[in-house]
Amino acid sequence: IVRSFLFSTDVAVICHCDADAVLAVYPFTGHPKIMRALLAAAPCPVFTGVGGSATPPARSLELAKAAKAIGKPLIIHARDSEREALEILRDMHAGDVGFVMHCFCGDTDTALAVVDAGGHVSFTGNLTFKRNEALRETARALPLESLLLETDCPYMAPVPKRGKRCEPQYVEYVAECLAGLFGVDKAHVARQTTANAVRLFHLPIRLEEA
Repeated sequence: IVRSFLFSTDVAVICHCDADAVLAVYPFTGHPKIMRALLAAAPCPVFTGVGGSATPPARSLELAKAAKAIGKPLIIHARDSEREALEILRDMHAGDVGFVMHCFCGDTDTALAVVDAGGHVSFTGNLTFKRNEALRETARALPLESLLLETDCPYMAPVPKRGKRCEPQYVEYVAECLAGLFGVDKAHVARQTTANAVRLFHLPIRLEEA
Protein backbone atom coordinates (compact mmCIF):
# COMPACT_ATOMS: atom_id res chain seq x y z
CA ILE A 1 0.00 0.00 0.00
CA VAL A 2 1.27 3.45 -0.83
CA ARG A 3 1.74 5.23 2.49
CA SER A 4 3.52 8.52 1.85
CA PHE A 5 4.45 10.79 -1.00
CA LEU A 6 7.29 13.18 -1.71
CA PHE A 7 6.89 15.63 -4.58
CA SER A 8 8.87 18.24 -6.43
CA THR A 9 7.54 20.27 -9.33
CA ASP A 10 9.26 17.90 -11.77
CA VAL A 11 8.89 14.44 -10.30
CA ALA A 12 6.67 12.45 -7.99
CA VAL A 13 8.43 9.87 -5.81
CA ILE A 14 6.28 7.27 -4.09
CA CYS A 15 7.67 6.06 -0.75
CA HIS A 16 6.55 3.40 1.70
CA CYS A 17 6.22 3.65 5.47
CA ASP A 18 4.08 2.17 8.25
CA ALA A 19 2.07 5.21 9.33
CA ASP A 20 -0.79 7.23 8.00
CA ALA A 21 0.59 10.05 5.88
CA VAL A 22 0.13 13.71 5.32
CA LEU A 23 1.41 14.84 1.97
CA ALA A 24 3.69 17.85 2.44
CA VAL A 25 4.94 19.88 -0.50
CA TYR A 26 7.75 22.40 -0.15
CA PRO A 27 7.44 24.76 -1.89
CA PHE A 28 3.88 24.34 -3.13
CA THR A 29 3.14 26.19 -6.37
CA GLY A 30 -0.01 24.52 -7.63
CA HIS A 31 2.01 23.00 -10.47
CA PRO A 32 -0.28 20.88 -12.73
CA LYS A 33 1.89 17.77 -12.22
CA ILE A 34 1.48 18.00 -8.45
CA MET A 35 -2.25 18.63 -8.73
CA ARG A 36 -2.70 15.59 -10.96
CA ALA A 37 -0.68 13.46 -8.54
CA LEU A 38 -2.70 14.74 -5.58
CA LEU A 39 -5.98 13.91 -7.26
CA ALA A 40 -4.70 10.45 -8.17
CA ALA A 41 -3.55 9.79 -4.60
CA ALA A 42 -6.65 11.17 -2.88
CA PRO A 43 -8.65 7.89 -2.80
CA CYS A 44 -5.86 6.12 -0.87
CA PRO A 45 -7.30 5.60 2.64
CA VAL A 46 -3.98 6.20 4.40
CA PHE A 47 -3.54 9.59 2.72
CA THR A 48 -5.04 11.76 5.44
CA GLY A 49 -4.19 15.35 4.51
CA VAL A 50 -2.12 17.84 2.56
CA GLY A 51 0.34 20.31 4.04
CA GLY A 52 2.88 22.88 3.07
CA SER A 53 4.51 26.19 3.83
CA ALA A 54 2.50 29.40 3.47
CA THR A 55 5.57 31.56 3.05
CA PRO A 56 4.77 33.81 1.29
CA PRO A 57 1.17 33.89 2.60
CA ALA A 58 -0.26 33.92 -0.94
CA ARG A 59 0.79 30.28 -1.20
CA SER A 60 -2.11 29.53 1.16
CA LEU A 61 -4.45 30.05 -1.78
CA GLU A 62 -2.96 27.18 -3.81
CA LEU A 63 -2.74 24.94 -0.76
CA ALA A 64 -6.39 25.56 0.08
CA LYS A 65 -7.39 24.86 -3.52
CA ALA A 66 -5.51 21.56 -3.40
CA ALA A 67 -7.04 20.50 -0.09
CA LYS A 68 -10.55 21.30 -1.28
CA ALA A 69 -9.99 19.59 -4.63
CA ILE A 70 -9.06 16.30 -2.96
CA GLY A 71 -11.36 16.70 0.04
CA LYS A 72 -8.61 16.33 2.64
CA PRO A 73 -7.77 18.58 5.60
CA LEU A 74 -4.95 21.08 5.33
CA ILE A 75 -1.87 21.54 7.53
CA ILE A 76 -0.39 24.96 7.00
CA HIS A 77 2.84 26.48 8.28
CA ALA A 78 2.60 30.26 8.18
CA ARG A 79 5.52 31.35 10.32
CA ASP A 80 5.33 35.07 11.10
CA SER A 81 2.41 35.44 8.67
CA GLU A 82 -0.43 33.61 10.40
CA ARG A 83 -2.87 36.49 10.13
CA GLU A 84 -2.30 37.02 6.41
CA ALA A 85 -2.54 33.30 5.65
CA LEU A 86 -5.71 33.00 7.71
CA GLU A 87 -7.44 35.73 5.71
CA ILE A 88 -6.87 33.68 2.56
CA LEU A 89 -7.98 30.43 4.19
CA ARG A 90 -11.13 32.10 5.47
CA ASP A 91 -11.93 33.50 2.02
CA MET A 92 -11.42 30.01 0.59
CA HIS A 93 -13.68 28.45 3.25
CA ALA A 94 -10.87 26.05 4.19
CA GLY A 95 -12.86 25.15 7.28
CA ASP A 96 -15.12 23.11 5.01
CA VAL A 97 -12.41 20.43 4.76
CA GLY A 98 -10.69 21.33 8.02
CA PHE A 99 -7.31 22.92 8.59
CA VAL A 100 -4.70 23.32 11.28
CA MET A 101 -2.15 26.07 11.82
CA HIS A 102 0.98 24.00 12.42
CA CYS A 103 3.66 25.26 14.83
CA PHE A 104 1.53 28.25 15.79
CA CYS A 105 3.47 31.33 16.89
CA GLY A 106 0.88 34.07 16.37
CA ASP A 107 -1.18 36.18 18.74
CA THR A 108 -4.38 35.46 20.62
CA ASP A 109 -6.69 37.34 18.26
CA THR A 110 -5.38 35.37 15.29
CA ALA A 111 -5.66 32.07 17.13
CA LEU A 112 -9.28 32.78 18.09
CA ALA A 113 -9.99 33.73 14.48
CA VAL A 114 -8.54 30.39 13.33
CA VAL A 115 -10.98 28.56 15.59
CA ASP A 116 -13.85 30.78 14.44
CA ALA A 117 -13.00 29.89 10.83
CA GLY A 118 -13.32 26.19 11.59
CA GLY A 119 -9.61 25.53 12.04
CA HIS A 120 -7.38 24.03 14.72
CA VAL A 121 -4.30 25.49 16.37
CA SER A 122 -1.27 23.26 16.97
CA PHE A 123 1.53 23.93 19.44
CA THR A 124 5.04 22.51 19.51
CA GLY A 125 7.83 22.60 22.07
CA ASN A 126 7.95 26.38 21.73
CA LEU A 127 4.97 26.48 24.09
CA THR A 128 7.30 25.43 26.90
CA PHE A 129 10.03 28.01 26.28
CA LYS A 130 10.53 30.44 29.16
CA ARG A 131 10.30 33.52 26.96
CA ASN A 132 6.98 32.45 25.40
CA GLU A 133 4.58 33.51 28.13
CA ALA A 134 2.47 35.36 25.55
CA LEU A 135 2.08 32.14 23.55
CA ARG A 136 0.98 30.29 26.69
CA GLU A 137 -1.62 32.97 27.32
CA THR A 138 -2.84 32.45 23.77
CA ALA A 139 -3.15 28.71 24.36
CA ARG A 140 -5.05 29.33 27.59
CA ALA A 141 -7.59 31.48 25.71
CA LEU A 142 -8.52 28.70 23.27
CA PRO A 143 -10.94 25.80 23.67
CA LEU A 144 -9.09 22.56 24.28
CA GLU A 145 -11.37 20.97 21.67
CA SER A 146 -9.63 23.05 18.97
CA LEU A 147 -6.02 22.28 19.89
CA LEU A 148 -3.47 19.80 18.58
CA LEU A 149 -0.02 18.96 19.96
CA GLU A 150 3.16 18.20 18.04
CA THR A 151 6.93 18.29 18.32
CA ASP A 152 8.06 19.45 14.86
CA CYS A 153 11.04 17.14 15.38
CA PRO A 154 13.96 17.35 14.98
CA TYR A 155 13.51 21.03 15.89
CA MET A 156 12.34 22.97 18.95
CA ALA A 157 12.73 20.30 21.60
CA PRO A 158 10.55 21.27 24.58
CA VAL A 159 11.80 22.04 28.06
CA PRO A 160 13.39 20.02 29.73
CA LYS A 161 14.94 18.61 26.52
CA ARG A 162 15.67 21.97 24.94
CA GLY A 163 19.00 22.06 23.10
CA LYS A 164 18.77 18.38 22.19
CA ARG A 165 17.44 16.78 19.04
CA CYS A 166 13.66 16.74 19.32
CA GLU A 167 11.93 13.36 19.26
CA PRO A 168 8.24 12.47 18.84
CA GLN A 169 7.94 11.12 22.39
CA TYR A 170 8.75 14.59 23.73
CA VAL A 171 5.21 15.64 22.88
CA GLU A 172 4.36 14.60 26.44
CA TYR A 173 6.15 17.72 27.70
CA VAL A 174 3.98 19.90 25.49
CA ALA A 175 0.95 18.10 26.91
CA GLU A 176 2.20 18.71 30.46
CA CYS A 177 2.58 22.40 29.74
CA LEU A 178 -0.90 22.64 28.29
CA ALA A 179 -2.36 20.68 31.20
CA GLY A 180 -0.89 23.21 33.61
CA LEU A 181 -2.44 26.06 31.68
CA PHE A 182 -5.90 24.47 31.76
CA GLY A 183 -5.67 23.11 35.28
CA VAL A 184 -6.30 19.51 34.22
CA ASP A 185 -4.17 16.39 34.20
CA LYS A 186 -1.93 15.39 31.32
CA ALA A 187 -4.05 12.33 30.54
CA HIS A 188 -7.08 14.52 29.90
CA VAL A 189 -5.09 16.71 27.50
CA ALA A 190 -3.77 13.61 25.74
CA ARG A 191 -7.26 12.14 25.29
CA GLN A 192 -8.79 15.38 24.06
CA THR A 193 -6.06 16.40 21.63
CA THR A 194 -5.91 12.86 20.26
CA ALA A 195 -9.67 12.92 19.74
CA ASN A 196 -9.29 16.28 17.99
CA ALA A 197 -6.74 14.80 15.57
CA VAL A 198 -8.91 11.75 14.91
CA ARG A 199 -11.85 13.97 14.00
CA LEU A 200 -9.83 16.40 11.88
CA PHE A 201 -8.06 13.75 9.82
CA HIS A 202 -10.91 11.21 9.85
CA LEU A 203 -8.59 8.57 11.26
CA PRO A 204 -9.99 5.03 11.57
CA ILE A 205 -9.44 4.97 15.32
CA ARG A 206 -12.09 4.38 17.98
CA LEU A 207 -11.49 6.30 21.17
CA GLU A 208 -13.18 6.53 24.52
CA GLU A 209 -14.99 9.79 25.01
CA ALA A 210 -12.45 12.46 25.99
